[in-house]
Amino acid sequence: DAIMNSTNEHEHKENVKNSEIAVDYEQNSNLFFKTSRARAQYQEDTSQRKRGDFYMKFGVGHAYWGNTGACDIEKYKRVAKKLADFGFTMFEVTADHIYHMSEKELAELDAVVREYGLTLSTNSGPAKEYDLSSPDEAVRKNGLEYFTQIVRNMAAIHSPVLAGAIYSFWPSDFAYTDKEAAWEHSIPRLRELGNRAEAYGIDCALEVLNRNETYILTD
Repeated sequence: DAIMNSTNEHEHKENVKNSEIAVDYEQNSNLFFKTSRARAQYQEDTSQRKRGDFYMKFGVGHAYWGNTGACDIEKYKRVAKKLADFGFTMFEVTADHIYHMSEKELAELDAVVREYGLTLSTNSGPAKEYDLSSPDEAVRKNGLEYFTQIVRNMAAIHSPVLAGAIYSFWPSDFAYTDKEAAWEHSIPRLRELGNRAEAYGIDCALEVLNRNETYILTD
């Protein structure tokens, strides 16, 4: 009986401990999802969701089905349908494509992703001529104007986040590798870009790359 009572007491303590862990995990998970929601999510149609619901979205970049990064509005439409058919809710598009789209194309893209219930994220691997970390002030200024136009166009397609190597250019040619100087050049322009993006309800996310792609923000 003493052994049985000891076993039952041990099992009870383990159950209490596991319950506490489960509650703690649930509370922390809820906190994570609450604090990590995209700022622009309120713009979405919430008619199909209960107030207070939080969830994680999954998606794929447009280049997954292809052997080139090239894409036009018609391919974006085809990929959007495919993603929706597979049950994805996020669709990553390329910032440079968005930069070059006409108002008509932006409206078409916005309409098709709304039709399929997708949210667009925008990824940038900017060319060297738009390098915000460049030692050349004219290049940094050019980069800021480039990204400013991108966030304007992102607002037209309701894309809430601009991600990628926006602090420099991609891939790096490693002709210039002064990391400290690069950050000193890049950070002020990133702040300006962040302020401009915030005016459109857009977040900027800096992508960590491997050491073969950049010398600035690596793993």
